[in-house]
Amino acid sequence: MSDGPHDRVERWLLGWSRVVRGRARLIVGLTPVVTALLGWYAAATLRVDTDTSRMVSDELEFRRVFADYQAAFAGSADPEFVVIIDGSTPALADRAAKLLVEAIGADPMFASVHADGVGEFWDRHGLMYMPADSLERLVDRVEEAAPLLRDLEADPTLAGLADGISGAPDDLDLAPVLGLLAAAAYGASEGSFSPAPWSALFQGRAPDASESRRTVTVRPRLEFENRVPGREATDRVREMARDLGLSERTGVRIRLTGTVAIESEEIVDAVDGVAQSGFLALLLVSLFLFLALRSGRMIAAALITLAAGLVATAAAAALLVGSLNLISVAFAVLYIGLGIDYAIHLCLRYAARRSGGLDEAAAVDAAVSEVGSSLALSALTTAACFLAFVPTRFTGVSELGIIGAAGMLVSFLATITVLPALLVVFAPAAETLPPAGGLPGLGRWVSRWRRPIVLGTLAFSLVMLAGLPRARFDHNALNLRDPASESVVTYRELLADPQAKPLTVSVLRSDSGSVVDVAESVASLDVADGTRSVFDFVPDDQERKLALLHRMAGILTVDAVRGPGPDVEFAVASDPPLERLIGTLHDLRWRGSDDEVAVARALFHLLRRWERRVADWPADSRAEHVDELERALLGSLTDQIARLRGAGGASSVTLEDLPEDLRSQWIGSGGRYRVDVLPAVPLIENEPLQAFVDGVRERLPDATGSAVSELETGRVAAAAFRSALGFAGLATIVLLSILQREVRVVLYVAGPLLLAAIWTAGLTGWLDTPFNFANVIALPLLLGVGVDNGIHMVHQARIGRTRHRDPMMASTSRAVLFATLTTMASFGNLAFAMHLGMASMGRLLTLGMSCVLIATLVLLPAIIPPTEKATEAG
Repeated sequence: MSDGPHDRVERWLLGWSRVVRGRARLIVGLTPVVTALLGWYAAATLRVDTDTSRMVSDELEFRRVFADYQAAFAGSADPEFVVIIDGSTPALADRAAKLLVEAIGADPMFASVHADGVGEFWDRHGLMYMPADSLERLVDRVEEAAPLLRDLEADPTLAGLADGISGAPDDLDLAPVLGLLAAAAYGASEGSFSPAPWSALFQGRAPDASESRRTVTVRPRLEFENRVPGREATDRVREMARDLGLSERTGVRIRLTGTVAIESEEIVDAVDGVAQSGFLALLLVSLFLFLALRSGRMIAAALITLAAGLVATAAAAALLVGSLNLISVAFAVLYIGLGIDYAIHLCLRYAARRSGGLDEAAAVDAAVSEVGSSLALSALTTAACFLAFVPTRFTGVSELGIIGAAGMLVSFLATITVLPALLVVFAPAAETLPPAGGLPGLGRWVSRWRRPIVLGTLAFSLVMLAGLPRARFDHNALNLRDPASESVVTYRELLADPQAKPLTVSVLRSDSGSVVDVAESVASLDVADGTRSVFDFVPDDQERKLALLHRMAGILTVDAVRGPGPDVEFAVASDPPLERLIGTLHDLRWRGSDDEVAVARALFHLLRRWERRVADWPADSRAEHVDELERALLGSLTDQIARLRGAGGASSVTLEDLPEDLRSQWIGSGGRYRVDVLPAVPLIENEPLQAFVDGVRERLPDATGSAVSELETGRVAAAAFRSALGFAGLATIVLLSILQREVRVVLYVAGPLLLAAIWTAGLTGWLDTPFNFANVIALPLLLGVGVDNGIHMVHQARIGRTRHRDPMMASTSRAVLFATLTTMASFGNLAFAMHLGMASMGRLLTLGMSCVLIATLVLLPAIIPPTEKATEAG
């Protein structure tokens, strides 16, 4: 055989093996020392960067526009989270928001806090934002109920309620009032605090969920060097809520969502999931190692080599990158799956040479020289596939590409240095060695059915090609988070709420005329539901509304706040207030209108049932529950009346009269106005979000905001992986062409792997399993892993030195099988990770590796001509 590249590489590897053998004990002794030093360096230097905003290049146009938008609003670049307060009544939600805003504002952990519609300005001017006709109806209802309201304000007790109902004017419809009281009494009878929503009396209807919801936006001061930078802030807010007595028992539900809350939960899932998956991967890899190698000493040598390489790769990551992001943190699991492949190939070739009669030293030299060249080529091609990520603008995976490439080179060096030294020092006994052969049964089956395999492969490939148009990319990062977590559930509720609309598109304009132009530009868009700007917070029809508010204040001021008479104390003591109220309802059942009678009867029976239930309780407990019932029925009334009366002090509102915290959200530096374009439909699914963003940006090219960032980040990820796949394929072909110098060898290696990639992508289309920015790493990575298998098989078929050049008869096929199975076991563990993105990566990689295995061990042997599989070595 001529002195070709393979011969020169093998001679170099043989020389290296002899050097390693001569210093085997030194290498074995230094390995734990060097590993410990590298581990100390990695632990001291390498950190996890949890700032997700750094995962996309700042040089992209949409990122520059967004940065300009953030610069216009000081602090808007800081991550935030949102506290959602759902109250049993609007009054309870208001009270909870005020208490929480005050507590958060006093804590130095938080940079800012803002609550929509909460504060002194809104207490006085909030009703100015109602439509004028709705406000007029509210004032009319207040006027109708004024006698009852004045009586209850004067004596807000159960006794006062009984007197107010019995003394109400005949023309006053009590059914709405009694309905409120019945709902509250039912809650009290069931042991839950459900106060009467007195605002419903004034509105003429029960408040909807949005009216009883308050949103508090919080910007914490985050320390990104912390493992979970937002966890401390979110935990602190929950602690504040507990200390303030804000709970469902008191009629308030507190939930957290938004960027910080969602990402804090995601970080915990990702980091903990990788740690758990890495441990399980190590266990499964050990199991497959046992099945492949059988020898305890050989397994230990492979695992020690794997561990040393993993630590060295972590040190390389600390040196080359400095930090791990939420994607590159998966390098450990990937390294375990990939790095062990090299050890399996070398160990099985070593065992085959030992079985062929060579002694320990000669078997080590033969294994390193024969397998080392294909391992070197595999390391180069896989590293090239990883490096294909580096030129992309998706920095999250470009850093993984650097780490992965370094890991492949480290793995190769460890395999031809540490592993041979361990095999020399701890030489396995001959009787413990694994079988020397390959997969002869599968090889004979492939040879017999060669033509049907090729034809069946072509037919299956055509079907998979038809599935490619169905393959899609899911850019919605929310789909990668735990769907049952509080932050995700809450955020999805907000997306579905037509009033909330947390995802918008924003533009900046320099004057009020331009703001109007924006509104006109999007008015005809089907995907948009108008705009919102600071000018929308200046009420319209103010003269009419102010007149109505002043009229209402006068109604509530007439004969206002008279205290209870001197005989009230005696009357209450001699006639218990609950019995008095029950008696009043009993009388009303016979003299009221049909609606009043029906509701009074329900309330009467509720209170009687409640009274019977507590009749035998101790006096103190009974009195306590009576007080709780009283708070449920009347607790919010006084505040409601006070707010209505206070609204009479409202004055006209101009832009300059708006609260500073509100103005600062809508007017940025240089007097630029923020204009939000609102979506016409909830942006829960990908298609509506894409249609909304693209439709608005067609009219307003400088549009930005969270919706734009989310969509464009997904597109950057998809484009990054498409280009990476192309670069990886090109690099693989170029390297094979340079190093192998034969077109057919390139085709033998690359062809089946291209088909495996098509099968994988086609299956995702037919199975409706979308790619996402976490799992789309699979295709370039599969190309790198799969080409390794092809290189080993073709290398064995062309220049094998064993008794069989047929790779299916030699240890090569067995090594390919177990190497792929260990990789699948490692990747498969990710499918059970808590982080859904990593879980999707695990599922897709497992699917892809199955395709790679079939392409390598079934299709590739079927297309290699029989003349290249002579049973005798040359």
